[in-house]
Amino acid sequence: MANHEIIKVENLWYTYLNGYTALKGINIEINSKEFIAVVGANGSGKTTLIKHFNGLLKPTKGRVTVYGMDTRTTSVAELSRYVGVVFQNPLNQFFEETVEDEVAFALKNFKGNVDSEEIARILRELGIEHLRRKSPFEASLGEQKRITLASVLVYEPDFVVLDEPTVGLDYKSKMRLLKILTELYGRGKIILVVSHDIEFLAKAPLTRIIILNNGNLVFDGSPREAFYNLPLLYSSRLVPPQIPDLIIRLNLEKYFKPLNDEEAYEIVKSLVKEALVDVRKRY
Repeated sequence: MANHEIIKVENLWYTYLNGYTALKGINIEINSKEFIAVVGANGSGKTTLIKHFNGLLKPTKGRVTVYGMDTRTTSVAELSRYVGVVFQNPLNQFFEETVEDEVAFALKNFKGNVDSEEIARILRELGIEHLRRKSPFEASLGEQKRITLASVLVYEPDFVVLDEPTVGLDYKSKMRLLKILTELYGRGKIILVVSHDIEFLAKAPLTRIIILNNGNLVFDGSPREAFYNLPLLYSSRLVPPQIPDLIIRLNLEKYFKPLNDEEAYEIVKSLVKEALVDVRKRY
């Protein structure tokens, strides 16, 4: 099945009331079947960009369309049916006294009814069913991020956007989140992650990476191409992932370009097997 255009950003400029121009002539097309990362240093325009996807911000100049709907003339409520955004601070998204009520609020708001079985399913999938009767404010940071994700996923938007989802999480929590996002992507959701966490992104099944620098789009392409382009990363004030950095330092990038430790392990294992076969043939 062919990919379909979901979001189109055309010559997008955005200037805040204080006169600061955060986005400068951005052009992006986002299609179905994508897992995208948007990266850049602080102030590069990442969060400003994603706020245009559900209409929280309207273009100063240019146009953004979501499923053909012009965000300048479409309400946030309508756009949010298709684009679910999970912002960096979960506390800013909580309204209710229990986790169950929090998720039910979103379900009722978007679907008009509350299905307790659906709520139980999404809480179980995200590993937070034990928090059902508890206050979301009492949960750990990792749990709170999964609660906000549940509040978005429960009404089944096609496009899920997460803003700095790994901030404050330990390694185990990050890997659990990555597993959840990978499963959602496998089920047909479009995933977009805004993150400074390059190591997390190097493990994700990204189809594409977008790099912003001072409000300009400076790269839109494959993660492998981006993560092995040190001049691009350094000029964008980004630190390269450890494995690509190591491979480049060893001057081995002409032979293979693993993105993470798992890929590097598979390459080393394959090389060792080949070497053992060669030794056996000789002796």
